[in-house]
Amino acid sequence: MRWLLVSSQHHPTHGGIGTYVARFVATARRAGWTIDLLTRPSACLPDASSITTITTKDMEAAFEAWIDPLRRMERIRPYRYGLWAHAVAERLLTLRGEWDAIEFVDSQAEGCVALASTRVRDAHGGTPMVVHAHTPMHVDEAISGADPARFGRSIYHAWEREAIAAADGVMCTSRRLANELHARHAPFVLPFPIECAPDAPAQQPREETIVLVGTVQPRKGVIAWTESLQRVLRARPRARAILIGPDTPTAPGGTSMAAHLRELVDPTLRDRWEWTGPLPHAQVTALVARAALLVVPSVFESFSFAAVEALDLGTPTLVSDCTGIAEHVPELPTFPTGDVDALVDAQLRILADPVAARQQALAARQSMRTRCSAAEHLRRRIAFLDTLTTGQRVSQDIDALERMSAFLADVEAEVACDSSVRS
Repeated sequence: MRWLLVSSQHHPTHGGIGTYVARFVATARRAGWTIDLLTRPSACLPDASSITTITTKDMEAAFEAWIDPLRRMERIRPYRYGLWAHAVAERLLTLRGEWDAIEFVDSQAEGCVALASTRVRDAHGGTPMVVHAHTPMHVDEAISGADPARFGRSIYHAWEREAIAAADGVMCTSRRLANELHARHAPFVLPFPIECAPDAPAQQPREETIVLVGTVQPRKGVIAWTESLQRVLRARPRARAILIGPDTPTAPGGTSMAAHLRELVDPTLRDRWEWTGPLPHAQVTALVARAALLVVPSVFESFSFAAVEALDLGTPTLVSDCTGIAEHVPELPTFPTGDVDALVDAQLRILADPVAARQQALAARQSMRTRCSAAEHLRRRIAFLDTLTTGQRVSQDIDALERMSAFLADVEAEVACDSSVRS
């Protein structure tokens, strides 16, 4: 198989989408597939068969003068997403290959121009063009309660929906996410390819540490988890809690969520609650490998690579019942989303019996190996491709490329009038 993958993010340090891209490239390449990648330049590119990089003007030093005007206009996000989507479509007009499929990951609505452009579609004949939905921003930000009238959200949310509607097919990792997409075609549920490391030797007793890895925002269930720790840390005097991930301004009043969580912790317990901020992937892995428990308390999680990597290390893992991986690995212990009492009880039960917790983690790991194996993922991906038809594209008075060009030009004209840019 020969596959063209389009994703601005491509490394685990870029988050879940980057982790997916890195894992899929490695998995498919080991199976003999040709994987070509269209992405942004970086120092951590995956080992794809070929890589085409695109640089947009927001990556240049001169763009610094545009940032404040764009923020005042509440157009910085759609302008940057639009630049990337437009650049991708333009590059696809000249990029040639005999691909079995072209896949757009849902990062920053990057397929919204190419998927809807008659010119791009004609350039690639009958090649199916698909969307891999990780967690689109219109789903994420609706769950987080973000105001759609701010920061141009309504614009890029519409672009995401248009991309999903224009795709020949949509893949996603869980039925829970599929139900949120409202796609023209029923999304094909396909778990991520998981290739676990060899079994590790029996470890010495782990540190009594509870770890949460994820962006510090409401969708990740950080408030319920922090509330649960008031009782867990009191009941377990040697236990510590570590929150790993970037902060967000999603606390009441648009302030720091990490600071808000710290204020929620009783002052007598704060020396055993730590927020580290984002850490290098190797350092995160080392912390999880020593932990007694990894918790994924998300209000919504399409899959959870944090759970995958914890199970890979044999670390006991607890997930909410709104976490996609639980659909594929039923041996994982779960608790009802947002139920603080249940979350307290589940954490205390695991901490109280580390031997049983380890056995349950290894059973879940074996189940994950079977149900989410790389070979099964690739087999089902081919089966998905066999169901697709590209069909006739609807003719347009103005091509999607020209529509995006006009949007970008309008924004640039308004920025050009700003005194801070003129100076």
